[in-house]
Amino acid sequence: MYNSGMKPHKSIRLKGYDYSRAGAYFVTICTHNNVSIKMEFGKPKPGSLPVIVGSFKSAVARQINLMRNTPGKEVWQRNYYEHIVRNPDELDRIREYIVTNPLRWQMDKENPNGIPDEEEKKFWEDFS
Repeated sequence: MYNSGMKPHKSIRLKGYDYSRAGAYFVTICTHNNVSIKMEFGKPKPGSLPVIVGSFKSAVARQINLMRNTPGKEVWQRNYYEHIVRNPDELDRIREYIVTNPLRWQMDKENPNGIPDEEEKKFWEDFS
């Protein structure tokens, strides 16, 4: 039996939630060579969020690799982060975060040289 030495991570997906339901979702997709988290979850349902994200990642990776002449090269991390938006206030905070995020790259937790500030830490703690 293969043991990579890594502890298995539990899924961040909401257990029992039907991701093919209509609704608002905040999705973060990371490019390859950032920190990667291995997650396992069941077979995606057609039309669900995992299928939509997978299709998007596949189509974009194909185009990027065609442009770079690098067939099959990894473009994305294996998974993605998602959050089900539950109310209008939450949606407003997420929209503001998306618009201002590029300005905060030096403080982003995903930036290897960045130092997260308290506002960035609080934003992510609110979704934990």
